[in-house]
Amino acid sequence: MTQQPPFNIDPLAASERDDAVPASIAAPAPPNAAPVSRPQRLSSIDALRGIAVLGILLMNITAFGLPYWAYVDPSVAGGSTGANLWTWIVTEMLFEGTFRTIFSMLFGAGIILLTSRLEERRAVHPADARGPGVAAIHYRRNVWLVVFGIIDAWVLLWTGDILYLYGLLGLLLYPLRHCRPATLIIGAVLVLAVLDSIYVWEWRETVALREAAAEAEDAEALGMPLSPDQEDALNAWRDRVSEDKPSLEELEIEKRSMQGGYLDVALALAPYNFWFETVEVVRSGLWDAGAMMLLGMALMKLGVLSAARSSRFYVIMLALGYVVGLGVNAYETIMVARSGFSVDAMAQATVTYDLGRLGVALGHIGLFMLLFMRGSLAGTFKRLAAVGQMALTNYLMASVLCGLVFHGYGLSLYGELDRWQLYLVVLGVWIVQLTISPIWLRYFHFGPVEWLWRSLTYWRRQPMRRHAAQTDE
Repeated sequence: MTQQPPFNIDPLAASERDDAVPASIAAPAPPNAAPVSRPQRLSSIDALRGIAVLGILLMNITAFGLPYWAYVDPSVAGGSTGANLWTWIVTEMLFEGTFRTIFSMLFGAGIILLTSRLEERRAVHPADARGPGVAAIHYRRNVWLVVFGIIDAWVLLWTGDILYLYGLLGLLLYPLRHCRPATLIIGAVLVLAVLDSIYVWEWRETVALREAAAEAEDAEALGMPLSPDQEDALNAWRDRVSEDKPSLEELEIEKRSMQGGYLDVALALAPYNFWFETVEVVRSGLWDAGAMMLLGMALMKLGVLSAARSSRFYVIMLALGYVVGLGVNAYETIMVARSGFSVDAMAQATVTYDLGRLGVALGHIGLFMLLFMRGSLAGTFKRLAAVGQMALTNYLMASVLCGLVFHGYGLSLYGELDRWQLYLVVLGVWIVQLTISPIWLRYFHFGPVEWLWRSLTYWRRQPMRRHAAQTDE
């Protein structure tokens, strides 16, 4: 019989193999919980990771196929009426930030799983202590993840890479692995408070600038001479609007660059990549992903991510998450759309953004766990688990495939598709990944990039092929 792919403990993909959650973090099931076998609990995390890595493309596809600002503002490019508008509404309500949130949570959970299992193995088998220590393994893995992120951004040319950021955070979060769940949750709330205070400050600055510019415009309309402060405010506001809403000429220049050769695309994306890996990391990246990783570490310790809670727990999680998250997202979406996608309305929407995305993400997790525990979609979840076990490979594969579809060294479809048409590309990528991943894992222990990652971490070539007895039907 085919050996079912065992649970992986890598933050992003299969690497270590075992048949049980480490005892130090396995939350006991509540008395009223239906029994869930260990293999099921382990597969739940793989399948959830598979959903997350596939779901991320629902939002990333806009940045692959359209100009940068079209990601948040459909009036920039891709269409803002009819099917295109409804596509934006649906993605804003259900998907914006949610799968990235789940992916970040799972990365945090992976830190707990990896370090706990290694520590317990060394306690049971002291001879293992002769190899690299737990801290050394953890830090090597995350340094190499930073390298993979740099390659994804600067070689594979995906300007929205998260591996670089995840690797940096992995280096920072290691000392917190033994914290209690309550401590981790409080830490996540505090980190989100810092991020949201940044958003509030930016929103207030935007409103103040708009009001100052409006006063200057009124004075200018009356023929009154403008003071230096008024001229500065008016120029600053016009620069802000032109930055967020580039002209047709600017969009055409960007389109021609992205439809050019490999070097043209690399040069066009270089400023974005530099900004994402420097300014944006400090402004929001570390806070955004860091908070969700802390929360994921807590949820892993509480058994939430391993299907160890009761059905009642997940029903409540689903209901509260969707009520809060969809309510907040509806408020933001309606406000921004009614404003005509104004700059200040979009800045205001960031103030409640984290509450909305976190609520919907928790709702998604609750729904997934309920479906998983029922066991009615076992075949689907097995494919999703295979995608999750090869999450790093599949994440980078999406960069390669989308580059070949949209950039000039491939099909050159950048800026050519409506927003709704982009999701035909998403469907194609999903089909490839859902097909290849389970087939690959029938014959190999790891995805190709996971194998490379593990080999680099241990600085030793790792076994790759499965034995014939493991792959025979």
